[in-house]
Amino acid sequence: LDYSLQGIHFVNLLEEILNEIAIQKKFSLNDNHPNVASYEGRMIANKEIILVMEKCPGMIMSEAISKNLIQGKQRLSIIRQILEGLKEVHSRKIIHADLSPSNVMVDPNQTVVKIIDFGQSRFLENLIQTTTSPKTSLHYRGPDYALHGALTEKYDLWSLGMTILLLYCGENSFNELTKGHVDLVNKPNEKSDIQKK
Repeated sequence: LDYSLQGIHFVNLLEEILNEIAIQKKFSLNDNHPNVASYEGRMIANKEIILVMEKCPGMIMSEAISKNLIQGKQRLSIIRQILEGLKEVHSRKIIHADLSPSNVMVDPNQTVVKIIDFGQSRFLENLIQTTTSPKTSLHYRGPDYALHGALTEKYDLWSLGMTILLLYCGENSFNELTKGHVDLVNKPNEKSDIQKK
């Protein structure tokens, strides 16, 4: 039993790795968007597969928010760039499925923003065959998926909306404002009761 479970885990892990590589290849250096981190290749070291990505200067957006480094008009510029990057991702028939301030890089001057980490991403045409559910943080997990198991572009748009909310409200207000949503997506067995309301 242990061996079969390990085998299942290995197959699922391999499927996820191959899926991520296939998606990242869509954003190679020669065919990339300025607001999406580019893929430069892969290597094997110590029996691990390592994806080599573009080096993005600065810090993750969640850190910049917690340090109160993003102010005024910078917010609008950041939102516009995330939208541009997400538009490009969707135009390539890909759902990011893990968009959050932890997966957005902001350069030191808040002038260049890049979407990173496609480990949970899915090709739209492969969603029917997908056996693994996205592991997005509860705050950023779209209600369509929580209630109906629907994984579409709307999932990313919900995640973007929550990212914008955090950008403008800060962590304390964000956690208070999204408590009801977290309760909803954290209790999928209660979805039928919610749908009746």
